[in-house]
Amino acid sequence: MSVTAHALRAALAVGLPLGSPVAAALAQTPTEATSALPAGTELKPNAAIEGELSSTDARFSGSGAAYDTYFFESRADASVDMLATATGFAPAFALFTADGEQLAMSSKGRIFTRLPSAGAFVLLVSAEQPEAAGRYRIKLDLLTKEAVADREQAEELNRRNLVGYEEQRRKFDSDTAEAARVAAIHAAALETHGRAVAAYQERLRERDAQMSKMKADYESCLAGRKDKCPTAP
Repeated sequence: MSVTAHALRAALAVGLPLGSPVAAALAQTPTEATSALPAGTELKPNAAIEGELSSTDARFSGSGAAYDTYFFESRADASVDMLATATGFAPAFALFTADGEQLAMSSKGRIFTRLPSAGAFVLLVSAEQPEAAGRYRIKLDLLTKEAVADREQAEELNRRNLVGYEEQRRKFDSDTAEAARVAAIHAAALETHGRAVAAYQERLRERDAQMSKMKADYESCLAGRKDKCPTAP
């Protein structure tokens, strides 16, 4: 099943409720020169494709931003996970049904949403900056309900593990802070003790100096054969 130019024009003409520059750009209709839209490039599920925004691409009439058009088909009860990466600009895209109903949009490089039914879907790829150009890469994954449930379970497990890790980190930081506090107290005590020892040693040196002087004076007195000499130290 291909996507008709009429359906693509309907997708482009739909009003987007978000107030970002991306929403404003994607809400605009193409210029007259590009109003005869092609069917777009097909995206293969569970595969990646590379593209490029360039001066030859179709452009939005208001912002002048370039955009590329893609389509893909999905079975019923599926969810889509699309990841976009680019060099030199922030990729933005919007997802529509073939009838022009907006399903999701993103300027963060990723869309993850449940598709309402089986059928064809339209993806418009643009950029946050109207003047942006360069190569980009899109990865499209179609997931069954079971795969989504498994992913959500894994994400919940990762979230719990992360919570546990954060708790352990906070405890470690707390223990580290307490250890640092105790070490600071110990260091201060050692410093105080060191000053006390130094003062005591200084007093001992002063006493030894005094004793040495007294001894020298006594010996000098005895050498002079004086009758009265100070008591020997």
